[in-house]
Amino acid sequence: MVDQEEIHRKCNSDNPEERKKELDQLRNSFEYLPEKEQRWEDLVILTSNQDRYVRWRAAGILRTAFSYVPDKEKAWKDLVRLTASKDRFVRRGATRAIEAAFQHMPDKEKAWEDLHRMIYDKDNDVRREIAEVIGTFFQYLPDKEKAWEDLYRLALYDEDLVRKNAIESLTRSFQHVPDNKYAWNKLIELAEHKDYVIRNYTAYFLSIIIQQVPDKQKVWDILVKLAIEKNNVVIFDVGSAIITVFEHVPNKHIAWKDLHKLSYNEEFHLRKCVAILLGNFFQHVPKKPKAWNDLIRLTLDDNNIVSHEAIESIKLSFNYVPNKLRAWKDLISLTHSTDNWIRDHSVLSLGIAFPYVEDKSEAWRDLHNLTKNENENVRWCLTKSLGSVLKCIPDKREIYEDLLILSTDVDRDIRRDANFALGQGAIVKASMSRTEEEYKKELENAIIYFSKSSGDSISFNPSKFCLPFYRSFHSVVFTKKEAEEDVSKYLTEAKDAIEGSKSKELLIEAVENLAKALKEVQSLEQMDLETRKKELNSYRKYCEKAVELIKDTEKTAPSATETMKKGLPIFDRNLKSLLEEIQEKAKTACRESQGTDTEEIACAVNREVQKWEISSQEEMTWNVENLIFALESSIPRVPANQHIFDRIQQIREQKDIPKQYGMVSILIPLIPKLYMEQKIDSMEKKLDDIIIHFSESYIDLTISLGADFYGNGMKVTKTIPLQKFSDNEKGEIEGKIQGNEGIKLSSLSTTLIKKIKDHLF
Repeated sequence: MVDQEEIHRKCNSDNPEERKKELDQLRNSFEYLPEKEQRWEDLVILTSNQDRYVRWRAAGILRTAFSYVPDKEKAWKDLVRLTASKDRFVRRGATRAIEAAFQHMPDKEKAWEDLHRMIYDKDNDVRREIAEVIGTFFQYLPDKEKAWEDLYRLALYDEDLVRKNAIESLTRSFQHVPDNKYAWNKLIELAEHKDYVIRNYTAYFLSIIIQQVPDKQKVWDILVKLAIEKNNVVIFDVGSAIITVFEHVPNKHIAWKDLHKLSYNEEFHLRKCVAILLGNFFQHVPKKPKAWNDLIRLTLDDNNIVSHEAIESIKLSFNYVPNKLRAWKDLISLTHSTDNWIRDHSVLSLGIAFPYVEDKSEAWRDLHNLTKNENENVRWCLTKSLGSVLKCIPDKREIYEDLLILSTDVDRDIRRDANFALGQGAIVKASMSRTEEEYKKELENAIIYFSKSSGDSISFNPSKFCLPFYRSFHSVVFTKKEAEEDVSKYLTEAKDAIEGSKSKELLIEAVENLAKALKEVQSLEQMDLETRKKELNSYRKYCEKAVELIKDTEKTAPSATETMKKGLPIFDRNLKSLLEEIQEKAKTACRESQGTDTEEIACAVNREVQKWEISSQEEMTWNVENLIFALESSIPRVPANQHIFDRIQQIREQKDIPKQYGMVSILIPLIPKLYMEQKIDSMEKKLDDIIIHFSESYIDLTISLGADFYGNGMKVTKTIPLQKFSDNEKGEIEGKIQGNEGIKLSSLSTTLIKKIKDHLF
């Protein structure tokens, strides 16, 4: 039981230390204390205590305490009164408490009047905090026009932080102003104001809300104009804002010209931002050969920050460059750079670029020559690249020979990565083996290589994740009766191995999935060679994907765990059965519909689902979305088919993938029984009804089937990632679409029309 009198006594004690201790208790347990009105009074009294530390602590607690006080009207009046305190820190504490208190006020009209008066307070701290409060709760204010004018007035004030908070609040709240056009024009006035600080703040905060602004091109133009001003503060902020805004600019041709000019700017911050931007959005740049040349030039920049960002962007951009042969030669040239960072990362880039090079024989010779390089960092980076290109080389004998040589290198890191790559290669060989003996031999070779790689590692590395699993898998497959304890042993070893990883949470989940898979393999009654190859190949893909994601996360932060989970293949034996069932039912539906009006739809669905396989959550979700879009686009929306559309909607609302697939399995047999009286004309006759345009983010192609497509008022939209198209195809699309205006599908080439139709139907 809390002693109320004792709390009150200590709060008003003559002993400063006793008062401070009691204040700490109030801060930590205010919501649990009875007689909160009295405790609030104690806090208010202590804000005028002779001891300044007591005053400051008491003022700091007001913000969290307010929401628990029953009489909020009285507590609000206390806060308003304290904003006039002689103590600056008490004023600041009271004003910050007002920010949290406003939402709890029953009479917001009266509270707003108090806020309006405080706009004219002589204290800058109060004005600054009130500007933030108004922005936070703008949409709930009764007089938005007056609030907007108050903020605008503060935006022109001569104190920097007051202006900053006011402008931020203006940009956050302009969409809630009744006269939105007027508000937008006032923001543009600020963005073009004669005072560079006002211009800078406005442009920066507009970039943050770029998706909401009505004229994105205008914001881009303002940012570019600011960028070329001779002011370091402005340029530093504008560079990051330009990166944020670029993907939303409708006219990428103009934006690209601006970027090209900025890549020559004397301020290194801007050149750095151009390098970063080109890497992040290279696929959307209209003039890709020139953009690539800019990146190569920036790798030679005198400023190391700029050159290092440029080489990182080259890794992201290579697969979008039209002339990959020339781009490959550029990378080879960079491997001779005198800058160690540029040289090493150029070698790493070769592994990323290799799959996209057409002449792999010539490219392989370049890689092979680097194995003889005297610099151990070059050999180490090359080893990593060789591991990633292993799958892309038809004749793997030479690359295995190089990896075997590197696996005996004097450098421990080189040996570790070479053996890991050899282990991965051996698993691939095992999954493609022709005989039982070859399968067993390659699986055992993989275990040897992973063991060597693990032994050459001081800290966590992917081999320590893979080794226990493949050892256990080998035991389960070849000594099944003696393998009862292997799964739990594997689980223990693998968890011990990942103890030092930043990705520990994700890896434990991955380990448990693999342990479950081992138990499922144990339970299989028959294990012929084909079954073993199929099982190993499935788990190989899982391990490789996990390793790939682990490497990425080790470089970033554990916060990427949720994103990584989406990328891991789904382990669910029931899902495999469902997929096989869907594919079989689709074949049957196609056969049953032969010679009927539903033949085109049923057989298109059959062709689509035969491509499906167990993959990541995102890919499998895409499969379902693509299928139901095709059905919605092809089935007449008449009462007789309403039950089909009801089932499609249920599938769309279901987020659990196995359940989605189960519902698809039920839906497919209904297709041959569709009512097709309003059968859609052939797609060739309906192309003018299909409109395509770029998505807001400029990373997808949006396909719209308008109401006239069916003549029944239905409209359907679908997106196709631009990465699904080749560089030439994207160039054709960009050439046809100006800005973000839609065009008719029929205006594209026959090849592109077919590709888009294949994605949809």
